Amino acid sequence: MQQSSVRTKIVLIAASFSLPLGVLLYLTVANINLRIDFARKELMGTAYLRPLTSLMEDVQGFQIQTPGTGCAQSAQKVDASFSRMEEADRRFGINLEFTPEGLGKRGRSNLTVASLRQRWNGIKAAGCPAAEAGAAALTADLRAMITHAGDTSNLILDPDLDSYYLMDAVVAALPQTFLRQPAILRDANDPVKANVHAAILREADIDRIVSSVKTAINEDPSFYGSSATLSARMTPALAKYETAASRFGGLAAKSGSASPPEELRTAGGESIAASYALWRTAADELDALLEARIRDSISYRAWALSLAGIAIAASYLLSWIFMRSITRPLDGLIRSLGPGASLLSECVNRISDVKGAESKNVEAQIICEELNAHAEDMRKAVYQLSIHVNGATEAQPSPVEA
Repeated sequence: MQQSSVRTKIVLIAASFSLPLGVLLYLTVANINLRIDFARKELMGTAYLRPLTSLMEDVQGFQIQTPGTGCAQSAQKVDASFSRMEEADRRFGINLEFTPEGLGKRGRSNLTVASLRQRWNGIKAAGCPAAEAGAAALTADLRAMITHAGDTSNLILDPDLDSYYLMDAVVAALPQTFLRQPAILRDANDPVKANVHAAILREADIDRIVSSVKTAINEDPSFYGSSATLSARMTPALAKYETAASRFGGLAAKSGSASPPEELRTAGGESIAASYALWRTAADELDALLEARIRDSISYRAWALSLAGIAIAASYLLSWIFMRSITRPLDGLIRSLGPGASLLSECVNRISDVKGAESKNVEAQIICEELNAHAEDMRKAVYQLSIHVNGATEAQPSPVEA
């Protein structure tokens, strides 16, 4: 460092101040990348939930199907849904821990797609009326798979209020009502059970779903701007579900007495269809909110990198300006002092020679020697100043070399 020029030292000072800025930039970008990866894993979760929920819908359709040709058609739909589910499991199963290890540590080892497919084959062989209990157990396991996907995909940990409440409808509230509604149809001939199911449907499922969706709509403007489609799509889908589910719950409360079984079954089918339609709309809108968050994070990351680049460039520009303001006067001083020191030394030598030859004045000789020493010191000082300003490699020749 002693041999470095003023220019080099100023640049190194600017670089040293850029180091903490670089560290802060790295931490900022790393944090933004975590947010992006978090949201992308949530999208992975909804991508897995779509075929899973479709499979659950088709299994329930088979469960409540009356014997006849409709039973075979329902079974074919379930087979097709299982094929889509297997494809989704191949794409996302490892990341969402639908593996023997990931399921085993949560006590869900029975929730592999292969084992559920095997169970379905047995249910299908039994036929519609005989397989109702097996189909109900299968849908309960599919509901547990929805919970597992929500846990491992970060959906349950969503940080924004709008997407969190929409996630609550998609992962928790609607899947729970998926199970409740076929149970009402199954227990329609038992007034006590039917009334219990109906009360829970009205007070737990419907109220929770309506509250979650409305909260998501109300909170949406506070996060990354208002979604263009959230309220427009969710409001009519929610109203349709609320109307159908409320009518179904009202008929279920009267089942076993005044409610005709066929009217209850029709209302139940409409309510189930409306709840799955609401789920699909909510899942699409949840994806839109997650994608908006990702776009905002990518834009914020680009701004952070741009501003950091501008700040670093500005620091080096300022260091160059400061360096020029210091080195230019010093360079001028060197240029003016160097020749002057050499000239003074030469003059002292000549005076010394003249005095020594003519008068041999001892006092004058001593003065000349002192002036010569001062001139030599001056030349050394100029040389050292040149080293500090320009560096050792660019400095003027040393007094010895001269």
